[in-house]
Amino acid sequence: MPLDIYLLSNIVVWTSNFAALIIGCLYCYRVGFPGYLRIFPLYLFVSFAVEFFANKYLRSFLPFTLAGDQLLIGKILYNLFTVFETYLDAFRVAFDRAREFCDK
Repeated sequence: MPLDIYLLSNIVVWTSNFAALIIGCLYCYRVGFPGYLRIFPLYLFVSFAVEFFANKYLRSFLPFTLAGDQLLIGKILYNLFTVFETYLDAFRVAFDRAREFCDK
C-alpha cells in the first residue's frame, strides 16, 4: 500500500479532528465560559464521525465499509452535515442574541 497524498491528508484530518474533539470536551465545559460553547463538542463529534464514515480512503488501511456504494453514502453524509452546520450556527446566533437581550 503506497502512502499517497490523499491518504496522508486524511490521516492528518482525522488526527486533528480527534484532537480538537478532546480539547473541545476539556475546554468548552469550564465554568465562566459562554453557554453556546457547550454545543461545540457535539459539532466536533459529528464532524469526526462524518469524516470517518464517508471517506473512501478508510478502506485502504481498515477493512471497514459502511455499504457497497461508499461514494453515495459520502455525498449524503456530507450534505446532511452541511444542514447540521447551518442549524447549529443558527442556534448559536439565536443563543447569543437571546443572551444579549436578557442582559439588557
